[in-house]
Amino acid sequence: MASLKETFLQNNKYRSNELFRKRFKYNAYSRKRSKNHTHFINFQMGEKMFYGRMTPLYGIPVSLVDQTLLAPVKGSSARSGEQVLAFDFVALQFERMRMEVTKRRLCGALPNDRYISQMSAQKGFTNPLLQYDSYKQAFFAQIAKNFQKRGLQFTNIREFLALLEEYLPPRVREVPFTYPSFIKSRFCDVMSTGLAIEIADLKYSNDEDKVKHFIRSPNWHFYLNLCNKYGFAVDQHYPWRIVADLESSAMKRVAKARNVFYGRNMLYINYETASKTYMKMFLFDMLELYNLCYRRFVYIEEECSGGVVKRRKEAIKYSQPRDLMRELTFRDAIKFYMTLRIAETKPEMLDVEKDVLIRDALRLYDEGGAVMPLYIFEAIVSSTVDSMGSIVYYREQMRRYIESANAEKPLREFEKVSEASQRAYIGPSGAPVYVEADGGQAESLTDADSVSTAFGSFGARNGVSAGTLAGGGGGY
Repeated sequence: MASLKETFLQNNKYRSNELFRKRFKYNAYSRKRSKNHTHFINFQMGEKMFYGRMTPLYGIPVSLVDQTLLAPVKGSSARSGEQVLAFDFVALQFERMRMEVTKRRLCGALPNDRYISQMSAQKGFTNPLLQYDSYKQAFFAQIAKNFQKRGLQFTNIREFLALLEEYLPPRVREVPFTYPSFIKSRFCDVMSTGLAIEIADLKYSNDEDKVKHFIRSPNWHFYLNLCNKYGFAVDQHYPWRIVADLESSAMKRVAKARNVFYGRNMLYINYETASKTYMKMFLFDMLELYNLCYRRFVYIEEECSGGVVKRRKEAIKYSQPRDLMRELTFRDAIKFYMTLRIAETKPEMLDVEKDVLIRDALRLYDEGGAVMPLYIFEAIVSSTVDSMGSIVYYREQMRRYIESANAEKPLREFEKVSEASQRAYIGPSGAPVYVEADGGQAESLTDADSVSTAFGSFGARNGVSAGTLAGGGGGY
Protein backbone atom coordinates (compact mmCIF):
# COMPACT_ATOMS: atom_id res chain seq x y z
CA MET A 1 0.00 0.00 0.00
CA ALA A 2 1.35 3.42 -0.99
CA SER A 3 2.35 5.72 1.84
CA LEU A 4 0.60 9.02 2.50
CA LYS A 5 3.71 10.81 1.24
CA GLU A 6 3.57 8.98 -2.07
CA THR A 7 -0.17 9.45 -2.49
CA PHE A 8 -0.95 12.98 -1.34
CA LEU A 9 0.56 16.43 -1.72
CA GLN A 10 2.93 17.85 0.85
CA ASN A 11 3.15 21.22 -0.90
CA ASN A 12 2.49 22.85 -4.28
CA LYS A 13 6.02 22.29 -5.63
CA TYR A 14 5.04 19.75 -8.26
CA ARG A 15 4.62 19.87 -12.01
CA SER A 16 1.10 20.86 -13.02
CA ASN A 17 0.04 17.38 -14.18
CA GLU A 18 1.33 15.76 -10.98
CA LEU A 19 -0.27 18.51 -8.90
CA PHE A 20 -3.61 17.91 -10.58
CA ARG A 21 -3.37 14.12 -10.18
CA LYS A 22 -2.53 14.22 -6.47
CA ARG A 23 -5.12 16.88 -5.72
CA PHE A 24 -7.73 14.81 -7.53
CA LYS A 25 -6.80 11.84 -5.35
CA TYR A 26 -7.26 13.88 -2.19
CA ASN A 27 -10.65 15.19 -3.31
CA ALA A 28 -11.87 11.72 -4.19
CA TYR A 29 -10.52 10.14 -1.00
CA SER A 30 -11.85 12.84 1.34
CA ARG A 31 -15.27 12.67 -0.31
CA LYS A 32 -15.32 8.86 -0.04
CA ARG A 33 -14.44 9.03 3.68
CA SER A 34 -17.19 11.60 4.23
CA LYS A 35 -20.06 10.23 2.16
CA ASN A 36 -23.57 10.97 3.40
CA HIS A 37 -22.30 14.09 5.18
CA THR A 38 -23.87 16.90 3.15
CA HIS A 39 -22.23 19.56 5.29
CA PHE A 40 -18.75 18.48 4.12
CA ILE A 41 -18.50 21.28 1.57
CA ASN A 42 -16.22 22.16 -1.31
CA PHE A 43 -15.93 25.93 -0.76
CA GLN A 44 -13.91 26.30 -3.95
CA MET A 45 -16.78 25.43 -6.24
CA GLY A 46 -19.54 27.67 -7.60
CA GLU A 47 -21.15 30.26 -5.38
CA LYS A 48 -19.83 28.53 -2.24
CA MET A 49 -16.53 30.19 -3.13
CA PHE A 50 -18.03 33.54 -2.13
CA TYR A 51 -19.89 32.35 0.97
CA GLY A 52 -20.49 35.21 3.40
CA ARG A 53 -19.07 37.76 0.94
CA MET A 54 -22.02 38.43 -1.33
CA THR A 55 -25.75 38.89 -0.99
CA PRO A 56 -27.92 35.83 -1.71
CA LEU A 57 -29.88 37.85 -4.27
CA TYR A 58 -27.87 39.27 -7.20
CA GLY A 59 -24.48 38.36 -5.67
CA ILE A 60 -23.51 41.90 -4.64
CA PRO A 61 -20.13 41.94 -2.81
CA VAL A 62 -20.36 42.70 0.92
CA SER A 63 -17.86 42.72 3.79
CA LEU A 64 -17.84 42.94 7.55
CA VAL A 65 -16.75 46.46 8.51
CA ASP A 66 -18.35 46.86 11.94
CA GLN A 67 -16.13 44.71 14.14
CA THR A 68 -18.12 45.51 17.29
CA LEU A 69 -20.32 42.59 16.17
CA LEU A 70 -17.45 40.18 16.83
CA ALA A 71 -16.61 38.42 20.09
CA PRO A 72 -13.53 36.56 21.37
CA VAL A 73 -13.61 32.80 20.85
CA LYS A 74 -13.02 30.99 24.13
CA GLY A 75 -10.54 28.16 24.26
CA SER A 76 -8.31 29.67 21.61
CA SER A 77 -4.58 28.95 21.41
CA ALA A 78 -3.34 30.86 18.38
CA ARG A 79 0.44 30.73 18.07
CA SER A 80 0.52 34.41 17.16
CA GLY A 81 -0.95 35.27 20.53
CA GLU A 82 -3.61 37.36 18.83
CA GLN A 83 -7.21 37.14 19.95
CA VAL A 84 -9.38 34.83 17.84
CA LEU A 85 -12.63 36.55 16.85
CA ALA A 86 -15.93 35.49 15.29
CA PHE A 87 -19.55 36.60 15.35
CA ASP A 88 -20.94 36.37 18.88
CA PHE A 89 -23.34 33.51 18.14
CA VAL A 90 -20.68 31.63 16.14
CA ALA A 91 -18.21 31.92 19.02
CA LEU A 92 -20.90 30.68 21.42
CA GLN A 93 -21.69 27.62 19.31
CA PHE A 94 -18.01 26.80 18.98
CA GLU A 95 -17.58 27.00 22.77
CA ARG A 96 -20.52 24.63 23.28
CA MET A 97 -19.06 22.22 20.77
CA ARG A 98 -15.63 22.41 22.36
CA MET A 99 -17.10 21.70 25.80
CA GLU A 100 -18.81 18.56 24.49
CA VAL A 101 -15.49 17.39 23.03
CA THR A 102 -13.75 18.00 26.37
CA LYS A 103 -16.38 16.08 28.34
CA ARG A 104 -16.22 13.10 26.00
CA ARG A 105 -12.43 13.04 26.12
CA LEU A 106 -12.34 13.20 29.93
CA CYS A 107 -14.88 10.37 30.12
CA GLY A 108 -12.71 8.23 27.88
CA ALA A 109 -15.33 8.18 25.14
CA LEU A 110 -13.09 9.95 22.63
CA PRO A 111 -9.70 8.68 21.45
CA ASN A 112 -6.85 11.13 21.71
CA ASP A 113 -5.62 12.79 18.57
CA ARG A 114 -3.74 16.01 17.90
CA TYR A 115 -6.56 18.36 16.90
CA ILE A 116 -10.12 17.02 17.13
CA SER A 117 -9.99 15.68 20.68
CA GLN A 118 -7.88 18.68 21.75
CA MET A 119 -10.15 21.16 20.01
CA SER A 120 -9.16 24.82 20.27
CA ALA A 121 -9.52 27.84 18.00
CA GLN A 122 -6.31 28.67 16.14
CA LYS A 123 -7.62 31.30 13.75
CA GLY A 124 -10.75 33.40 13.30
CA PHE A 125 -11.77 36.64 11.62
CA THR A 126 -9.20 38.29 9.36
CA ASN A 127 -9.87 41.92 8.56
CA PRO A 128 -10.60 42.29 4.81
CA LEU A 129 -9.76 46.00 4.89
CA LEU A 130 -6.26 45.26 6.18
CA GLN A 131 -5.88 42.49 3.61
CA TYR A 132 -6.95 44.86 0.84
CA ASP A 133 -4.62 47.59 2.07
CA SER A 134 -1.66 45.21 1.97
CA TYR A 135 -2.66 43.94 -1.46
CA LYS A 136 -3.12 47.37 -3.03
CA GLN A 137 0.22 48.67 -1.73
CA ALA A 138 1.93 46.14 -3.99
CA PHE A 139 -0.47 46.90 -6.85
CA PHE A 140 -0.01 50.67 -6.51
CA ALA A 141 3.79 50.29 -6.49
CA GLN A 142 3.60 48.28 -9.71
CA ILE A 143 1.37 50.90 -11.34
CA ALA A 144 3.80 53.68 -10.37
CA LYS A 145 6.72 51.66 -11.77
CA ASN A 146 4.92 51.12 -15.08
CA PHE A 147 3.85 54.76 -15.34
CA GLN A 148 7.48 55.80 -14.99
CA LYS A 149 8.70 53.15 -17.42
CA ARG A 150 6.19 54.16 -20.08
CA GLY A 151 6.67 57.88 -19.51
CA LEU A 152 3.00 58.55 -18.79
CA GLN A 153 2.53 62.20 -17.82
CA PHE A 154 -0.19 64.18 -16.11
CA THR A 155 -0.52 67.58 -14.50
CA ASN A 156 -3.66 67.17 -12.36
CA ILE A 157 -6.01 64.58 -10.92
CA ARG A 158 -8.40 64.65 -13.87
CA GLU A 159 -5.63 63.88 -16.35
CA PHE A 160 -4.39 61.15 -13.99
CA LEU A 161 -7.79 59.43 -13.79
CA ALA A 162 -8.09 59.61 -17.58
CA LEU A 163 -4.77 57.77 -17.88
CA LEU A 164 -5.90 55.17 -15.33
CA GLU A 165 -9.08 54.57 -17.34
CA GLU A 166 -6.89 53.56 -20.27
CA TYR A 167 -4.18 51.76 -18.32
CA LEU A 168 -6.21 49.67 -15.86
CA PRO A 169 -8.99 47.87 -17.82
CA PRO A 170 -6.74 45.32 -19.58
CA ARG A 171 -5.05 44.51 -16.26
CA VAL A 172 -8.01 44.36 -13.88
CA ARG A 173 -9.53 41.57 -15.94
CA GLU A 174 -7.01 39.31 -14.24
CA VAL A 175 -6.38 40.97 -10.86
CA PRO A 176 -8.71 43.19 -8.81
CA PHE A 177 -8.27 46.92 -8.36
CA THR A 178 -11.42 47.99 -6.52
CA TYR A 179 -12.43 46.71 -3.08
CA PRO A 180 -15.62 44.95 -4.33
CA SER A 181 -13.58 43.00 -6.86
CA PHE A 182 -11.01 42.13 -4.18
CA ILE A 183 -13.76 40.78 -1.90
CA LYS A 184 -14.84 38.32 -4.60
CA SER A 185 -11.31 37.35 -5.60
CA ARG A 186 -8.90 34.54 -4.67
CA PHE A 187 -7.08 37.03 -2.43
CA CYS A 188 -9.97 37.05 0.06
CA ASP A 189 -11.75 34.07 1.59
CA VAL A 190 -14.41 33.04 4.09
CA MET A 191 -12.09 33.84 7.03
CA SER A 192 -12.88 37.53 6.40
CA THR A 193 -16.58 37.03 7.19
CA GLY A 194 -16.55 36.37 10.95
CA LEU A 195 -18.37 33.08 10.24
CA ALA A 196 -15.37 30.73 10.16
CA ILE A 197 -12.96 29.26 12.73
CA GLU A 198 -9.90 27.08 12.19
CA ILE A 199 -8.88 24.50 14.78
CA ALA A 200 -5.41 23.77 13.35
CA ASP A 201 -2.54 25.81 11.98
CA LEU A 202 -1.46 23.37 9.28
CA LYS A 203 -0.29 24.38 5.82
CA TYR A 204 -3.12 24.74 3.34
CA SER A 205 -1.14 23.02 0.59
CA ASN A 206 -0.29 19.91 2.62
CA ASP A 207 -2.88 17.25 1.75
CA GLU A 208 -0.86 14.59 3.58
CA ASP A 209 -1.45 16.35 6.92
CA LYS A 210 -5.14 16.82 6.11
CA VAL A 211 -5.51 13.08 5.72
CA LYS A 212 -3.24 12.15 8.62
CA HIS A 213 -4.75 14.45 11.25
CA PHE A 214 -8.36 14.65 10.07
CA ILE A 215 -9.65 12.41 7.27
CA ARG A 216 -8.07 9.24 8.78
CA SER A 217 -8.49 10.29 12.39
CA PRO A 218 -10.50 7.81 14.49
CA ASN A 219 -12.59 10.83 15.47
CA TRP A 220 -13.35 11.93 11.90
CA HIS A 221 -16.99 10.86 11.71
CA PHE A 222 -17.62 12.06 15.25
CA TYR A 223 -16.19 15.42 14.19
CA LEU A 224 -18.43 15.64 11.12
CA ASN A 225 -21.53 14.73 13.13
CA LEU A 226 -20.62 17.15 15.91
CA CYS A 227 -20.15 20.05 13.47
CA ASN A 228 -23.50 19.27 11.91
CA LYS A 229 -25.15 19.19 15.33
CA TYR A 230 -23.93 22.69 16.15
CA GLY A 231 -24.60 24.19 12.73
CA PHE A 232 -21.12 24.18 11.20
CA ALA A 233 -20.06 23.06 7.74
CA VAL A 234 -16.61 21.52 7.28
CA ASP A 235 -14.39 22.77 4.46
CA GLN A 236 -13.35 19.84 2.24
CA HIS A 237 -10.05 21.44 1.22
CA TYR A 238 -9.13 22.58 4.75
CA PRO A 239 -10.94 20.14 7.08
CA TRP A 240 -9.83 22.04 10.19
CA ARG A 241 -11.85 25.03 8.97
CA ILE A 242 -15.47 25.08 10.13
CA VAL A 243 -17.96 27.58 8.76
CA ALA A 244 -21.26 28.64 10.29
CA ASP A 245 -24.18 27.45 8.17
CA LEU A 246 -26.47 30.47 8.50
CA GLU A 247 -29.50 28.53 7.32
CA SER A 248 -29.04 25.61 9.74
CA SER A 249 -31.62 25.33 12.52
CA ALA A 250 -28.84 25.21 15.14
CA MET A 251 -27.31 28.54 14.06
CA LYS A 252 -30.70 30.20 13.67
CA ARG A 253 -31.72 29.17 17.18
CA VAL A 254 -28.62 30.50 18.89
CA ALA A 255 -28.60 33.73 16.84
CA LYS A 256 -32.26 34.33 17.64
CA ALA A 257 -31.62 33.66 21.33
CA ARG A 258 -28.81 36.26 21.21
CA ASN A 259 -31.29 38.72 19.72
CA VAL A 260 -29.31 39.26 16.51
CA PHE A 261 -30.28 38.95 12.88
CA TYR A 262 -30.06 35.36 11.71
CA GLY A 263 -30.04 33.39 8.49
CA ARG A 264 -28.93 34.86 5.21
CA ASN A 265 -30.71 38.11 6.05
CA MET A 266 -27.76 39.07 8.23
CA LEU A 267 -25.73 39.54 5.04
CA TYR A 268 -27.96 42.52 4.26
CA ILE A 269 -28.06 43.91 7.80
CA ASN A 270 -24.71 43.25 9.48
CA TYR A 271 -22.50 43.57 6.42
CA GLU A 272 -21.80 46.61 4.28
CA THR A 273 -21.83 46.61 0.50
CA ALA A 274 -18.25 46.71 -0.70
CA SER A 275 -19.04 49.51 -3.15
CA LYS A 276 -20.10 51.74 -0.26
CA THR A 277 -16.94 50.90 1.67
CA TYR A 278 -14.78 51.55 -1.37
CA MET A 279 -16.32 54.92 -2.16
CA LYS A 280 -15.47 56.03 1.37
CA MET A 281 -11.79 55.30 0.81
CA PHE A 282 -11.75 56.39 -2.84
CA LEU A 283 -10.22 59.85 -2.30
CA PHE A 284 -7.50 58.50 -0.03
CA ASP A 285 -6.60 55.80 -2.54
CA MET A 286 -6.50 58.16 -5.49
CA LEU A 287 -4.37 60.65 -3.55
CA GLU A 288 -1.90 57.92 -2.58
CA LEU A 289 -1.67 56.52 -6.11
CA TYR A 290 -1.43 60.00 -7.66
CA ASN A 291 1.51 60.91 -5.43
CA LEU A 292 3.25 57.59 -6.12
CA CYS A 293 3.08 58.29 -9.86
CA TYR A 294 3.72 62.03 -9.50
CA ARG A 295 6.53 63.79 -11.33
CA ARG A 296 6.95 67.48 -10.60
CA PHE A 297 7.61 68.53 -14.20
CA VAL A 298 6.11 67.19 -17.41
CA TYR A 299 7.13 68.07 -20.94
CA ILE A 300 4.43 68.83 -23.46
CA GLU A 301 5.12 68.88 -27.18
CA GLU A 302 3.70 71.91 -29.02
CA GLU A 303 3.92 73.14 -32.58
CA CYS A 304 5.86 76.34 -33.00
CA SER A 305 6.81 78.04 -36.29
CA GLY A 306 6.36 74.84 -38.25
CA GLY A 307 8.36 72.80 -35.80
CA VAL A 308 7.79 70.99 -32.52
CA VAL A 309 9.08 72.22 -29.20
CA LYS A 310 8.81 70.78 -25.72
CA ARG A 311 7.38 73.02 -23.04
CA ARG A 312 7.93 72.27 -19.37
CA LYS A 313 4.87 72.40 -17.14
CA GLU A 314 4.64 71.86 -13.41
CA ALA A 315 2.15 69.26 -12.20
CA ILE A 316 -0.16 70.04 -9.31
CA LYS A 317 0.90 68.51 -6.00
CA TYR A 318 -1.93 67.42 -3.69
CA SER A 319 -1.37 66.87 0.00
CA GLN A 320 -4.87 66.18 1.36
CA PRO A 321 -7.93 64.34 -0.01
CA ARG A 322 -9.84 67.62 0.28
CA ASP A 323 -7.50 69.04 -2.38
CA LEU A 324 -8.88 66.52 -4.87
CA MET A 325 -12.42 67.54 -4.01
CA ARG A 326 -11.81 70.97 -5.49
CA GLU A 327 -11.44 69.37 -8.91
CA LEU A 328 -13.51 66.19 -8.72
CA THR A 329 -17.23 65.78 -8.13
CA PHE A 330 -18.71 62.73 -6.50
CA ARG A 331 -20.29 62.06 -9.88
CA ASP A 332 -16.79 61.82 -11.37
CA ALA A 333 -15.83 59.26 -8.73
CA ILE A 334 -18.91 57.12 -9.43
CA LYS A 335 -18.28 57.17 -13.19
CA PHE A 336 -14.64 56.16 -12.72
CA TYR A 337 -15.66 53.38 -10.34
CA MET A 338 -18.29 51.96 -12.69
CA THR A 339 -15.87 52.00 -15.63
CA LEU A 340 -13.37 49.90 -13.65
CA ARG A 341 -16.00 47.55 -12.25
CA ILE A 342 -17.21 46.73 -15.75
CA ALA A 343 -13.63 45.97 -16.75
CA GLU A 344 -13.20 43.76 -13.66
CA THR A 345 -16.44 41.79 -13.88
CA LYS A 346 -16.53 41.45 -17.69
CA PRO A 347 -20.34 41.24 -17.98
CA GLU A 348 -21.67 39.72 -21.17
CA MET A 349 -22.68 43.04 -22.66
CA LEU A 350 -21.97 44.95 -25.84
CA ASP A 351 -19.87 48.10 -25.48
CA VAL A 352 -22.89 50.24 -26.27
CA GLU A 353 -24.84 48.48 -23.49
CA LYS A 354 -22.03 49.19 -21.02
CA ASP A 355 -22.10 52.87 -21.97
CA VAL A 356 -25.87 53.00 -21.58
CA LEU A 357 -25.64 51.29 -18.18
CA ILE A 358 -23.19 53.90 -16.89
CA ARG A 359 -25.24 56.73 -18.38
CA ASP A 360 -28.47 55.47 -16.80
CA ALA A 361 -26.82 54.96 -13.43
CA LEU A 362 -25.45 58.51 -13.49
CA ARG A 363 -28.84 59.84 -14.47
CA LEU A 364 -30.37 57.99 -11.55
CA TYR A 365 -27.68 59.47 -9.29
CA ASP A 366 -28.58 62.97 -10.50
CA GLU A 367 -32.20 62.32 -9.58
CA GLY A 368 -31.80 61.05 -6.05
CA GLY A 369 -28.36 60.29 -4.62
CA ALA A 370 -25.87 57.45 -4.83
CA VAL A 371 -27.52 54.51 -3.06
CA MET A 372 -29.93 53.23 -5.70
CA PRO A 373 -27.76 53.59 -8.80
CA LEU A 374 -24.76 51.83 -7.22
CA TYR A 375 -26.97 49.03 -5.90
CA ILE A 376 -28.63 48.45 -9.27
CA PHE A 377 -25.30 48.75 -11.07
CA GLU A 378 -23.66 46.16 -8.79
CA ALA A 379 -26.66 43.86 -9.18
CA ILE A 380 -26.21 43.97 -12.95
CA VAL A 381 -22.45 43.46 -13.15
CA SER A 382 -22.16 41.06 -10.19
CA SER A 383 -25.00 38.64 -10.86
CA THR A 384 -25.48 35.86 -13.35
CA VAL A 385 -27.57 37.04 -16.26
CA ASP A 386 -30.90 35.25 -15.93
CA SER A 387 -34.60 36.14 -15.96
CA MET A 388 -34.37 38.21 -12.77
CA GLY A 389 -30.79 39.36 -13.24
CA SER A 390 -30.89 40.23 -16.91
CA ILE A 391 -29.79 43.50 -18.47
CA VAL A 392 -33.29 44.11 -19.81
CA TYR A 393 -34.86 43.51 -16.39
CA TYR A 394 -32.61 45.96 -14.58
CA ARG A 395 -32.81 48.60 -17.29
CA GLU A 396 -36.58 48.45 -16.98
CA GLN A 397 -36.32 48.79 -13.19
CA MET A 398 -33.97 51.73 -13.61
CA ARG A 399 -36.29 53.38 -16.13
CA ARG A 400 -39.27 53.04 -13.77
CA TYR A 401 -37.31 54.46 -10.86
CA ILE A 402 -36.23 57.47 -12.90
CA GLU A 403 -39.79 58.10 -14.05
CA SER A 404 -41.01 57.81 -10.47
CA ALA A 405 -38.33 60.22 -9.26
CA ASN A 406 -39.23 62.72 -11.97
CA ALA A 407 -42.92 62.51 -11.04
CA GLU A 408 -42.14 63.22 -7.41
CA LYS A 409 -39.58 65.91 -8.13
CA PRO A 410 -41.91 68.90 -7.65
CA LEU A 411 -43.07 67.45 -4.33
CA ARG A 412 -39.53 66.87 -3.08
CA GLU A 413 -38.42 70.30 -4.29
CA PHE A 414 -35.11 69.20 -5.67
CA GLU A 415 -32.64 71.98 -5.95
CA LYS A 416 -31.06 72.65 -9.30
CA VAL A 417 -27.43 72.17 -8.44
CA SER A 418 -24.79 73.32 -10.87
CA GLU A 419 -21.65 71.32 -11.48
CA ALA A 420 -19.62 73.96 -9.72
CA SER A 421 -21.77 73.75 -6.60
CA GLN A 422 -21.15 70.02 -6.37
CA ARG A 423 -17.49 70.69 -5.81
CA ALA A 424 -15.81 71.50 -2.55
CA TYR A 425 -15.62 75.15 -1.63
CA ILE A 426 -14.30 77.12 1.30
CA GLY A 427 -16.92 78.14 3.85
CA PRO A 428 -16.95 81.22 6.09
CA SER A 429 -14.92 79.42 8.75
CA GLY A 430 -12.18 78.63 6.25
CA ALA A 431 -12.89 74.87 6.41
CA PRO A 432 -13.63 72.99 3.17
CA VAL A 433 -17.28 72.09 2.59
CA TYR A 434 -18.70 69.41 0.32
CA VAL A 435 -22.26 69.51 -0.99
CA GLU A 436 -24.07 66.46 -2.31
CA ALA A 437 -25.87 66.79 -5.64
CA ASP A 438 -29.37 66.29 -4.26
CA GLY A 439 -29.25 69.43 -2.18
CA GLY A 440 -28.35 67.67 1.07
CA GLN A 441 -26.81 69.39 4.06
CA ALA A 442 -23.28 70.65 3.58
CA GLU A 443 -20.78 69.31 6.06
CA SER A 444 -17.80 71.29 7.26
CA LEU A 445 -14.48 69.63 7.85
CA THR A 446 -12.92 70.88 11.01
CA ASP A 447 -9.60 69.04 11.14
CA ALA A 448 -6.89 68.31 8.65
CA ASP A 449 -7.34 64.56 8.76
CA SER A 450 -11.09 64.31 8.21
CA VAL A 451 -12.87 64.10 4.90
CA SER A 452 -16.57 64.23 4.09
CA THR A 453 -18.00 62.43 1.09
CA ALA A 454 -21.49 61.61 -0.08
CA PHE A 455 -21.08 58.28 1.69
CA GLY A 456 -20.17 59.63 5.10
CA SER A 457 -17.14 60.91 6.97
CA PHE A 458 -13.91 59.20 7.85
CA GLY A 459 -10.71 60.30 9.46
CA ALA A 460 -7.57 58.18 9.28
CA ARG A 461 -6.04 56.89 6.10
CA ASN A 462 -8.37 54.19 4.78
CA GLY A 463 -10.39 54.45 7.99
CA VAL A 464 -14.08 53.80 7.45
CA SER A 465 -16.82 54.95 9.77
CA ALA A 466 -20.58 54.72 9.49
CA GLY A 467 -22.22 57.70 7.87
CA THR A 468 -25.58 58.64 6.50
CA LEU A 469 -25.85 58.00 2.81
CA ALA A 470 -27.13 60.64 0.45
CA GLY A 471 -30.66 59.59 -0.29
CA GLY A 472 -30.95 57.20 2.65
CA GLY A 473 -29.37 56.04 5.89
CA GLY A 474 -27.56 52.91 6.92
CA GLY A 475 -26.72 50.03 4.64
CA TYR A 476 -28.33 49.11 1.36
